[in-house]
Amino acid sequence: MSDEHKGLGIGTQLLDALCDASKRNGIQRLHLLTTTADAYFKHFGFSVAERSQAPSSIANTKEFSEICPSSSVYMTLDL
Repeated sequence: MSDEHKGLGIGTQLLDALCDASKRNGIQRLHLLTTTADAYFKHFGFSVAERSQAPSSIANTKEFSEICPSSSVYMTLDL
């Protein structure tokens, strides 16, 4: 995001929309990996979790197992 768009609440709006759509579709937990934004997501209720505790449906994705570095922080949010 460019500096001119920071602080406008766009990220919050996107996250709120994602959470609302997820709830409407019966999703009970969100999972994410981040290398830089763990503090941001903690602000919205995400918790740090051990990567080894990720369900196989998440752990077996290319993003989780290959693309994101092992130093990425794994986080979850129960909806």
